[in-house]
Amino acid sequence: MDAKQEKKEIIGLSLATTIALSIFIICDMFFKLVTWSIYNTPIYSLRFAMLLSIILFTTFLAITKKTWRATLICYIIVFLITIINELKVLFSGEPLYFSDINFLSKIGDIGGLITGNISVKFVLQFSAVAGIFLLILGGITFASYKFNMELKNKKLRIWIIVINIILLLLLFVPSKYTKDLYLRLFFNTDEYVDFDSYTTNLGFYLKYGFVNGMYGIYLNNIFVEPTGYDDAKLSSMLELDEEDTKKYGKPNIIVVFSESFWNIDSIDEIKFDKEITSNFNKLKEKGKIVNVITPSYGGMSENVTFELVTGASMNYFSKGYIPIMSLYSNDSSKNMPSLVRDLKENGYETEITFGKDYYNSKKAYTMVGFDTYLELIENEDYEGTDKYCTEILINRLKNKGDKPLFYFLATIEGHMPYSKDKYEKYDISLEKSNLSKESNEALLSYAQGLYNSDKELLKLYNYIESIDEPTILIFMGDHLPFMYTVNRENVLNELEYFNSDSELENNYRLYNQQALILSNYDEEINIPEYMGVDNLLNNIVNQLDVNVDDYYRWLYSKQDILPGINRIVAFDKTGKLYESENITEEMNDIFETRRQMQYKLFIKNK
Repeated sequence: MDAKQEKKEIIGLSLATTIALSIFIICDMFFKLVTWSIYNTPIYSLRFAMLLSIILFTTFLAITKKTWRATLICYIIVFLITIINELKVLFSGEPLYFSDINFLSKIGDIGGLITGNISVKFVLQFSAVAGIFLLILGGITFASYKFNMELKNKKLRIWIIVINIILLLLLFVPSKYTKDLYLRLFFNTDEYVDFDSYTTNLGFYLKYGFVNGMYGIYLNNIFVEPTGYDDAKLSSMLELDEEDTKKYGKPNIIVVFSESFWNIDSIDEIKFDKEITSNFNKLKEKGKIVNVITPSYGGMSENVTFELVTGASMNYFSKGYIPIMSLYSNDSSKNMPSLVRDLKENGYETEITFGKDYYNSKKAYTMVGFDTYLELIENEDYEGTDKYCTEILINRLKNKGDKPLFYFLATIEGHMPYSKDKYEKYDISLEKSNLSKESNEALLSYAQGLYNSDKELLKLYNYIESIDEPTILIFMGDHLPFMYTVNRENVLNELEYFNSDSELENNYRLYNQQALILSNYDEEINIPEYMGVDNLLNNIVNQLDVNVDDYYRWLYSKQDILPGINRIVAFDKTGKLYESENITEEMNDIFETRRQMQYKLFIKNK
């Protein structure tokens, strides 16, 4: 072999290797440039894109024998998929999924988009990026042709095809064990944190990349039948005798998820010039406090809401999965159990007011059973959004009809970021703290939001007390805050309260919220002191004069055995703490039975 030929083969080998590793990375670059993504793709999430690139390139190389042909085929396929994805995002706001073959049949309807949704800016942006990438792809294909390599060994080509088919089967055949492995390997779920989440599937793609996003959504929607699943046995468990325990009639039920509300006065190491949650603390004497375990810390209000209104548990989904966004994808989702729908079928009006329409919220909550979905927007006529929220609730109660009302409201005033300039005026000051200046500013900003929310709680309670119509109020924070400073340092990591000698206690404090249950009833509501979010509303509804799904009656009958558990911490009915992986045998039996029950009712029959 002469030097010239040897040099050509070295260049050809290097080029072929580069092509195999770059196919979908180039695809991701196109996707992010067109959508002007501000996210950074984590390096670890490129592992799948690179692996899939190698599989496809070597497969086409084994079929066509020549590197330039494999290159051309790969780039044509990738470029077409990328274009289709951009059209789908424009058409529906959702990215392309592996299950979206049918979308190709809708491309003929794209003409309506051209006059409706496509702006001049988008056309120019899309055309510029597409033109650049076509030039890049054309140059790479020409270089691949110029320095072409040929794979002549027939046996090797057959082995490559066979091995790649096996790899694809391993990557895409549903399996509980491979699913968890791949999520850890390609999406680093072991280090997943709730406050660093995405709010839409498109956001997931922007975070992890186009190809990795498709694969991540595919993995998260794999549901495998639990070990020992017995449908007939589960159905027999739901055949419970009626018990005469109902005594609260059909009151209005108002649920307020006050964004990141928490009793900050319970921390001794910091002190303000006045009690921040004074009304919350005083109203404890008039109602009932329930210590709640939430499924998330620092974010993901949607998952906390999901547990409350459905009685389902986040424990049985993958880390990072958002049921409201992914589980309620079609009309068959209406077959899943819902406390909201049960109340609706018993004559209740059902309404929800949430923040922005993130997470597919409006569509999903309609399927959950809410008659009305309102998007909460800031109102300049009010000092803060919680004051506006209180007015919404009071006006709704004033103008309701004869039907009882179930109203769910998630506020947003207490939402991060917590910066000094969040409020123009502060009613409180920080008197004692050993933290840094930046951390103290974040604490003060957070506490002012709590102070505002606490005032609105009293106003709402006073109104409920003034009306004759029986009404129950459930008031709680959806989760603790991810309280970061302007330097992105988490203040909670600096507080001794969350960093004691007991890791179990620290975890509990991160996921513990206090739900305040109030009513204008003379009789105190019968509710346990310790409970998970998934049992909270269900406990109350089971004591009303309404008919509920057999699943909720069964869940109510087991609440004393396993009242609350998330992925990290659990407690029994006395408040004794356990690591979730080390609960009692009786508690574990209920935990595993609930896994099967949730599969039967929320997955299999969906």
